[in-house]
Parts: sequence; structure tokens; C-alpha cells
Amino acid sequence: MVIPGTAGSLPEKFVVYKDKVYFLITNTGNVIQLWESDGTESGTRLLSSLASASNLISYNNNLYLSGRISNTDTVGAELYKFNLSDASLSVRDVSKVKINVFPNPSKGEINVTQITKGSFEIYDITGTIIKSGTFSNGKIPTSNKPGNYVLKIMSEDKKLTSSAKIIIQ
Repeated sequence: MVIPGTAGSLPEKFVVYKDKVYFLITNTGNVIQLWESDGTESGTRLLSSLASASNLISYNNNLYLSGRISNTDTVGAELYKFNLSDASLSVRDVSKVKINVFPNPSKGEINVTQITKGSFEIYDITGTIIKSGTFSNGKIPTSNKPGNYVLKIMSEDKKLTSSAKIIIQ
């Protein structure tokens, strides 16, 4: 039992990632929480409280969450990459070079600064890759339905990577 008492804790969306189990709990106050467990009582801990969460998934050696971190979010649900080193949720850039993605919102083609050739992946809100490929001349063609997405790009030499939220109109 994670939360003691007669109401229970309603754990769900279990995902195994790096020898631990991650799961969501809706507590008695209707607050959604992200938990981590190594299977022991002392190794089970609360990581974060969330405004909403609809999916938790492990993909390509990363843990992702679809949801809202706070009730003040005006954009709605977003895709978050779980950073185990500091137990925080974030979509982070690996490189220190500022990579710009424009126009954003876009009606078809995305332009990228600092990387002229490389590969890209476009994820929907559930963390599913909906398009991937290579690009050149800093131009990424999109033919996605209108919506919010996460674009992950990597330079051809794999030294520069970046993630950005994009809107397709």
C-alpha cells in the first residue's frame, strides 16, 4: 500500500524503467502524483504532484509523461521528459548552442538555425513518433495535422541535439 488508509491509492500506468517501476496515483484529494519504486518500502517515493496526466511511457531509454504540471498551465497538456538525475520533469536541450526553430507556428516547413544537416523526429502529445527522417539546408518538411508537437533534432555528426515544442497550423 503506497498511501495508507481505507480509501486506497489507485495506482495506475505502470512503467518499468532502469530497474524501477514508475506509476501514477490519484490520491484522496484528487491530486495526481508520479511515484518511483524499487520494490521496497524505503525505495518507494513521491517524485512530483501533477495537475493532470494521461500517459507514462518508456521509449528509447527515456521516460516520458503526457500531462500538465500545474493548474496554471494555459496551453494544456505537454510532453515532458523525465530527468532522473535531479528528479524533475523537463524537456531539455543537450547542447549549449542556441538552436532556433521557426516559424512557430508553422504551416508546413520548419527552419532550424545552427544545424544545416541532420535527423529529426516529431512526437505527438502521447510521446509517439509520428514522423522522422533527415533534413538538409536547415529545412524540415512537415505534413502533420494541425496540433502541438515536440520536435527533436540531431546534427549529422551527432554533436548537437535539441528539442522544441512546435505548433502546426
